[in-house]
Amino acid sequence: MKDNFKSGFAAIIGRPNVGKSTLMNHLIGQKIAITSKKPQTTRNRIQTVYTCEDGQIVFLDTPGIHKAKNKLGEYMVQVAERTLKDVDVILWLVEPTTFIGAGERHIADQLGGLHLPVILIINKVDTVDKEEIARAIDTYRKLYDFDEIIPVSALRGVNTEDIIPSILKYLPYGPMFYDEDTVTDQPQRQIAAEIIREKALHALDAEIPHGIAVAIDRMKERPGNKKLVDIDATIICEKDSHKGIIIGKQGAMLKKIGSNARFELERMLDGKVNLKLWVKVKKDWRDSDFLIKNIGYDKKEIYAMSDLITVQGVVISAMPVGEYDKRIVLLTRERGKISAFARGARRVNSPFMAAADPFVFGTFTLYEGRNSYNLNQVSVSHHFVELATMQPGVYYGYYFLELADYFGREGTDEREMMNLLYVTVKALLNPHVDDELVRCIFELRTMAEQGYCPELVSCASCGKDEIPEDACFFSQTHHGILCGECAGRTRDAVRISGAALYAMRYIVSSPMGKLYTFTVTPEVLGELKRIIYVYTERNTDRKFRSLEILDLMSK
Repeated sequence: MKDNFKSGFAAIIGRPNVGKSTLMNHLIGQKIAITSKKPQTTRNRIQTVYTCEDGQIVFLDTPGIHKAKNKLGEYMVQVAERTLKDVDVILWLVEPTTFIGAGERHIADQLGGLHLPVILIINKVDTVDKEEIARAIDTYRKLYDFDEIIPVSALRGVNTEDIIPSILKYLPYGPMFYDEDTVTDQPQRQIAAEIIREKALHALDAEIPHGIAVAIDRMKERPGNKKLVDIDATIICEKDSHKGIIIGKQGAMLKKIGSNARFELERMLDGKVNLKLWVKVKKDWRDSDFLIKNIGYDKKEIYAMSDLITVQGVVISAMPVGEYDKRIVLLTRERGKISAFARGARRVNSPFMAAADPFVFGTFTLYEGRNSYNLNQVSVSHHFVELATMQPGVYYGYYFLELADYFGREGTDEREMMNLLYVTVKALLNPHVDDELVRCIFELRTMAEQGYCPELVSCASCGKDEIPEDACFFSQTHHGILCGECAGRTRDAVRISGAALYAMRYIVSSPMGKLYTFTVTPEVLGELKRIIYVYTERNTDRKFRSLEILDLMSK
């Protein structure tokens, strides 16, 4: 993976039926979200992953933002609007029109308070002429100050190659959240249900309303050399008259739906599929909390969308609790520093046994208990198990986690600190980078990220800008460099060489991915240690256990 690798989250939003799922499927390269001429075909926040050599983009394809007419509609709108708070960049899909309705104005109002980069994607440009596209661009420019505007046809693949590079421009440097071969976090059963529902919507077209759902009753692979999967599914509708339409004359419509779905399911599962379909009537299922949950939507999300949360983070500490559990502390990009219980993490064969250890980076699903978060699921992207065998590198690593824990706060955006930890652990594993230099870089960059950056450009006392390199000093009490005149009046002023000053300036301003790409002479490293170690100690009020161990090891 490249040192300047980028990773982050992109939300695809828009009014119903503007082509959000079609665009996501095209960018990912395979079908994840269903598409249909009917609006509101996407009902969950579908998370898919695009990975290339330059970065990883996690796409969140949301239900369309619209006026809710029932409990399912309310659920879909909540999912869409909550997604906007969890991303790095937003893709707003619209059609090439000059009409700005109440729905578009509602979305623009939602975006106004987020302070996130927004890329306008004008879809379906293959349906209008160039003059109409230009008029649409001009209309939307007056509605919102977009960072970029890209006209495309998701269905035809026109101009879509510009979208990925545009998204990557706005993502932070950082590690992969998912393995490079991950395409979606949706379970196969849920994707199978969505495929069957899509084929039903296509086949039925305008014959029945939108109110159908699909529940997978059984999905099991048969034993044997050739892959064969048995799938039993139920199509749920609201009225007895709809049931007859779905089944069709002598079962013709149901057979058509099954044949079309089977073809795509076999492509997805890479094997033969034995698909059996049934149709059941459950009146007003879209207004029933129980039935919505029974079909596959989360009751917790319907009532309190925050009860079950997914965060990207790193385990910065773990301690045993009782005989089998662990209490872990996570540094996360969404909620800052939080603690959670990993129930059964110390049991043999527990799915949390390795995932609840320090230095684990990944995606953590949590639910809120009465007094704390509880770990529900983990998708590990990096484990760094090899660090445990490196001496003294592992203790430097633990010290960096302690320092991150010291500054971490709940409710803050910790993505920069997460990314710093990631590139720092990678540097510890690099035999060509001195551990003491890694410590200097990590400490100084941490101070800068936490608002304690020393003054490294002008005199911290008189403000003089141009200080000759041979007459430059550093003062701990003044928190920065001093000119020769001010240094003469300061007891703790020590001379700093031009090379050491240049290194410090580079550390506080370099892109995260390039932070550990330089070396220094032993003399300069000695200067950096004398200045940065003391500076960090003065700006923290805690004795770090890992540092005490490192001091003992060096004697």
